[in-house]
Amino acid sequence: MLAGRAASVMAGAIFLFALGRGLGTPHVPEVEITPLEVDLGDVQINQQIGSSFTLRNIGGAPLLIKEMKTSCQCTIPVIPSKSLAPGASEEIKVLFTASSAGSKLQRVVVETNDPSRETAVFTLRASAAQRIPDVPRTKSTAVADN
Repeated sequence: MLAGRAASVMAGAIFLFALGRGLGTPHVPEVEITPLEVDLGDVQINQQIGSSFTLRNIGGAPLLIKEMKTSCQCTIPVIPSKSLAPGASEEIKVLFTASSAGSKLQRVVVETNDPSRETAVFTLRASAAQRIPDVPRTKSTAVADN
């Protein structure tokens, strides 16, 4: 009898864990971002580079995107919708333009109505360098010593 009761309690605990983790949370929105970070590699100053991440609602209620903030004006997120139904996802495009040379780390902060995670962060990395101008090749005009 005691073993049967323990098995029932364990089964219930596993079900609740799976419900809260793997299957989403019922009756509340739950935000998920993938990937969390993108490395754009080497970029040129003033060159606009596009990237994207996926915002997904794995909860059981509509997810509302209240606001999107960036760590600088060089990063612009473009979102097609401000509301995601349960199970829905949206691709968020991000445009990045480096204005100076060096390593770059820019963040897009998404504020939502997810009660357990009100902000979600997507990160862009890049290494910006000045563009090297193309130098036209000309025929050598060296004069030989006489």
